[in-house]
Amino acid sequence: MTLIITLILIGTAALLLELFIPGGIVGFLGALCLLGAIVTTFTEYGFNAGILTTLAILVMACVALYFWMENFEKLPGMKHFILTQTAERPQPTEEESLLLNKKGQTLTDLGPSGKALIDGKKFDVIAESGFIDQATAITVVEANGSKIVVRSQK
Repeated sequence: MTLIITLILIGTAALLLELFIPGGIVGFLGALCLLGAIVTTFTEYGFNAGILTTLAILVMACVALYFWMENFEKLPGMKHFILTQTAERPQPTEEESLLLNKKGQTLTDLGPSGKALIDGKKFDVIAESGFIDQATAITVVEANGSKIVVRSQK
């Protein structure tokens, strides 16, 4: 029984240590210790004790994972793993704003992306929904960055 408890304690400690020493080796050894505790319980104490040990380890793992996820940002050294800046959607440029609601024609099939001719210029465009055949009249419904979304005029 002391071997099983020792393996569980060492395995748990190794998995906790893995939080601070990344690389996977310590965590892998901890998982092997827990697996060894389960196998030892099955062989020495039978099926029922083995199932109880397995369930106890799984419950402990779930509880530990829950508390770790809840308190991750409070752990020492974890602040640099958390994104603190928000990404803002770029504002359309003047040229892109001028494309909005412009009419054009597809040069290729859009399924959903392809080429279109809008105001005498070729653009890479994306169909708003579905497939648009070649030589179909289109309208620009969104222009943001390199993303130009068009709708069929059918």
